[in-house]
Parts: sequence; C-alpha cells; structure tokens
Amino acid sequence: MNLAQLRWLVGSSAVLGIFLVEGVRHTYLDRVTSPLVSTLIASAFLVLGAGAFTHVVIGWIGRMSDRLAQQQQKLNAIFAHSSDAILLTDAQGRILRANPAAERLTGRSESDLTSVHLWEELCRTPDGSPVGPEQCPVTEVVRTGRAIPYLEATVATGTGRLLPVTASFSPVPGESGQVVQVAVVLRDLSEKRTLEAEVARLLAETERRRRQAEALYEISRSLSSLLDAERNLEVPLARVRDMLQADVAVYGVLDPVQREVRCQAMSGSRDPERVAGIRLRLGQGALGRVVSSGRPLRTERFPEDLTEYPDSYPLLQVEGLVACLAVPVGARGEVTGALLVGYRQPHAFTDEEVRFLENVAGQLGIALENTRLYREAEKVAMLEERDRLAREIHDGLAQSLTFLHLRLEALSLLARSGPVPDLAGELERLKAACAAAYADVRQAILNLKQRLPEGTDLGGYLAEYLHEFAQAHHLDVELVLPPAALPPLPPASEAHLIRIVQEALHNVVKHARARRVLVRFDVQLSGLHVTVRDDGIGFDPAAVQAAGHFGLGIMRERAEKAGGELTVESEPGAGSEVRVRLPLAGPSGPATPERGQNVGAHTDPARG
Repeated sequence: MNLAQLRWLVGSSAVLGIFLVEGVRHTYLDRVTSPLVSTLIASAFLVLGAGAFTHVVIGWIGRMSDRLAQQQQKLNAIFAHSSDAILLTDAQGRILRANPAAERLTGRSESDLTSVHLWEELCRTPDGSPVGPEQCPVTEVVRTGRAIPYLEATVATGTGRLLPVTASFSPVPGESGQVVQVAVVLRDLSEKRTLEAEVARLLAETERRRRQAEALYEISRSLSSLLDAERNLEVPLARVRDMLQADVAVYGVLDPVQREVRCQAMSGSRDPERVAGIRLRLGQGALGRVVSSGRPLRTERFPEDLTEYPDSYPLLQVEGLVACLAVPVGARGEVTGALLVGYRQPHAFTDEEVRFLENVAGQLGIALENTRLYREAEKVAMLEERDRLAREIHDGLAQSLTFLHLRLEALSLLARSGPVPDLAGELERLKAACAAAYADVRQAILNLKQRLPEGTDLGGYLAEYLHEFAQAHHLDVELVLPPAALPPLPPASEAHLIRIVQEALHNVVKHARARRVLVRFDVQLSGLHVTVRDDGIGFDPAAVQAAGHFGLGIMRERAEKAGGELTVESEPGAGSEVRVRLPLAGPSGPATPERGQNVGAHTDPARG
C-alpha cells in the first residue's frame, strides 16, 4: 500500500465513522435521551473511534516504516557492494549517486561524478564520440517510461581512457507515476573484448595451421607421385606461393661440379628465361648464401638491410623483390639446393611462415633424394641386366659360335687335304649347333622383355611369352590362370616376377631335359602364388644351391625385393617345382577356379 492509498483509507474511514455515529444518534439515542446527552455520547464514540483508528494507523505506519527502512538498508547494501557499476541520475541526466563499483570503473570519486551530467563525459558512442542530451539514453527513458535493457557504449574514465561497457537504463517513477530518476547499470566489456579478440586470433591461427597442413599434404602427395621431381616442381612451387601469398617462388639447385647455384624451377616470375640463366656462386645472392651456410636467410627491406652490394643479388633485382625468405633444401645432412619466396612489397616474416617453408623444403629434399635413388636403382638394374645378358651370351651363344668356328676350321683343313669323310653328318652337327645358337639368341631376346607393353595385362603378356618360349625350345607349356584378370602388382614386383619365371624356364631348358612345363597362377588371401613345374630329371636343391648353380639365389633375392618369398622343391628323377609368393598391390578376392590354356605344344621327333 502506497501513501496515496493510505490517505484515501484514512479519509474514507473518518467519513464512514462520522456517518455511522450520526446514524446511531438520530435513530436511537435521540429517542431515549435528551439531545444534549445524545450529542455527548456520539461525540464520545467519535473520539474513542478516532483514537483507536489513529492507534491502528500509527502502528501500521510504524511497521511499514520499519519494513521500508530494512528494504532501504538492503538496497543500500546492494548498491554499495554490487560488482556492477550503478549510477542514479535525475530526469535531466545529472548523476545523483554512484556506488564504489562505478568509482572503480570510471576512475572518479562519487563527488566528482555527482557534479556532471551523464551525457557530458561518461555517455559516449561505441567509437568514443560524445553525445548530446537529446541522444542520451536517459532522455529516452524519461520520455517513454520504458527501460533500455541492453546498450553498448563507451565510458570516458578519469584518465581519459575510453572503456567499452554494456549499459542498462531503468526508470524510477515518482508519486505521480512520472519518471523522476533513472538507474544506470554499467558492466566492463574490456575483458570480454580481450577474450573475443583472443578467441578470434586462435581461430584464425587454427585456420592458418589447417590450411598449411592441407598445403603440406598436397605438396607431399604431388612430390611423392613424381618419379622425376626435379622436372615437375612448378605445381608445388605455385602451391607454396599461394599459401604464403608471395609474388615469386624459386627453387635453386646446387651444381657440385661448377660449385654454383642455378634457378631450376620457379612460379610467378616476370622473366622466367632470364631467371633460368642466373648462376650464383656459393655465398652469392640469397640462394648462394643459403646453400653455402645451410641456414635460412630473410630480408624484409632490400637492399637497406643487407650489407652486400645490391648487384650481389641478381635474382632479387630481376624480379624487383623487396623482401624474401630462403631456406636450405637437402637430405641426410647434405644441402643440395635452396627454396626462396619473394615479395615485391615490404613484408615482415613470421616464425610460422619460416617453419612452413622449412617443412616444404624438407619434403622437397626427400622427394629429390628419392628421385636420385630411383635413378641410381635404374642404373644398377641396367648394369645388372647387362651382366646377366653377358653371362647368357658367354654361356650359350659364345660357346656355340666357338664350337662352330672350331668345327668349320677343322672341315676347312680336311677339305684341303682331300674328300671329307662323313661330310653329311658333320654338316648336320653344324646345323644343330646353329639351331642351338639361334635358340640362345631368341631366348636372350625374350629375356629382355621384362616390362609390360602399354595396355597389356600380366596374364596376356605371359601367354604370349610362353608361346614364343614353347616355339623356340619345342616344349609343351601350359599356363593356368584364374578366370578373372590377375590382380595388379606394383610395377617393380611385376618386373621381378617376370624375371623369376624367365629364370625358372631357362633352368628347365638348360638342365631339366623336360617334355612338359606347367606355369600356374593362384590368387589367395596371402597374395599371388606362382608355380613353375616341369617333368624333367630333377635335382638335389641343397647340393645345387651349395654349388651356386641355376641362379636360385638370384631368383630368391628378386622375390625378397618384391616383398615375397621363393621356395624350390625337387628330387632326382621326379622333376622340379619353383614356387613364389608376392603381395598384391590392393585387396584381393577369394580364390576362384582356374582356367588353363596350352600356349605351345611341340613334340621333339627324337622323343617320338
């Protein structure tokens, strides 16, 4: 109950009491007593009623005052101990009260605050511009009578600092219901803004790291898929340039003989031909210095922050670069080149950018080293193949030609001295020797076919090879393949498998005296199983391996290089069997029934 209601209650109660007493006096007392006595009795009742009512009202007012005092005390405690800054203004925006939190927030005492209008110094727009009384939210609250629950503003502190805050404006109505005061609650936003800025920074850094990780993965994948990384660097360099938002990316390779660095690949160059012709001595220019020292080099303002003459940096001059970062490229502790990114405007490099470029250089160094090792492996394989071919020619064709030469020399001597006895038989032997030499030549040519022609699968290639082999050596050769196409093998494994089959067949021709040969392919969960079986005279594998014949060690070594294994089973008089297992390039299905084909059946007349 407010004061107006209390006034109405007191007034109405007094009037009601008077009417009640007067009614009793006129209807009852005037009949039983004299008018004077009736008036005295009515007056006495009025005095007693007024006193009792006054006592009740005063007691109620006292209790109400105590309650109000308690509430006021609580409000004062809340006002004083609130962590939020609270200001109380009048309808014109003049500050009437300020709690301690407001003093701490604004850096001003309450006496200083109560001497100013809110819109004069404290009330600012978010950008710090002062507002007039008409734009002050207090004016709007007083005019509309509605609270403003949330507003972002700026408070000018006593030190002149502009502090971001959130403000709420609540109207305080007077007895008439009109707004006479406004309560303003301020909350400091600086810590929130700091946290938001930190979160934004962390999100941006996370995004940069994600993009860098994706770029590194793409660069690594593109480099690992190239057998000749030195000639295919344009795409990785373009990715590096895009990631670092650089104008130019250049890879310089070291020529160890000339002891100079040349620009081998580039992206974003203004004059690629001129840049490709640049040769830098060790220690000259950014690339030469990095290759020589093995340490990164950065310049953010060229040529101001370099002690050498600008002419010592022809790459930077040709490209018009102002800032550049170069890192060494190499593997196994040996620097083989340098990677450089450049900018045509001043650029401040971050440690993160340096780490990213160093990671790319590490991937590039590994790829280039793999390219070098691949070339060396190809060279070694070529030399091994030359040695193998030389041995086969020496063991086969050379001996046959030597035999032919000796026999022809003998026939020539005999012919000079007279008729040659058994000339026809001698010519047949020479003819047989020529046929053997021809077979050796064909076998050598067949053995050179280790790589599948473009568009040919392994099964089709082996069928064609075994057909030629059977024709050349008059053997019955059967090839058994699964009904589906053979699963893929890595290219190196295919080459090793072809050489193993060729070597096994070569042993059959040279040593087994066989009539029939079976070449069988089985696809199992453990891999691809290949069997070469003959019905020849057989041998003791332990004795043969100890003697170092038949190339069994080379065949086993080839199987191991392909990640598989090779076993040989044989015994004298029971033929021989060579089994090899190789892992597949991808998942294989379950074993299926085979399909067989006779690729060449020839009967030796001598065998009937």
